[in-house]
Amino acid sequence: SPYSAISVHALHPLYLRLGALPDLPADIIADINKTTAALNAANTTTVDGQSGAVLDRPLDYEKVMSEKMRLLRRIYEAAGKKVVESEAFAEFLVEQGHWLKAYSLFCVLRDTYGCADPSQWGDLGSVSFSQIDTLASPGGKKYSSCRYWYW
Repeated sequence: SPYSAISVHALHPLYLRLGALPDLPADIIADINKTTAALNAANTTTVDGQSGAVLDRPLDYEKVMSEKMRLLRRIYEAAGKKVVESEAFAEFLVEQGHWLKAYSLFCVLRDTYGCADPSQWGDLGSVSFSQIDTLASPGGKKYSSCRYWYW
């Protein structure tokens, strides 16, 4: 569910306006536009002068999320890595690490194990704050994977 929050700090990717992200290469902008058009074509809308646009058919949530995540991975590879490697981002991580490291590690493990149930993650299902910091910090075993979620 898009209303199932795993963090009070992190924005759900559904709400990102991908075309508004900075430093997008032209090929990714074209991919965003093509994907958006295809997803929108699957829906018909009627516009009521008083209430605005009303969807006749609901959006396919799973398809929208799948496409957004695919595009976000492309954007991260093309432009996001530079952000994560910046000095300003290092400062942000120091300031926000208290929640961001745990959130990012959760996302990495959820995706690695294919479920959000920590009891299914073996030894990584129950880790201390110290272990989270070690795993999700530079030099940690999960740091390179966490960087995407930091971004």
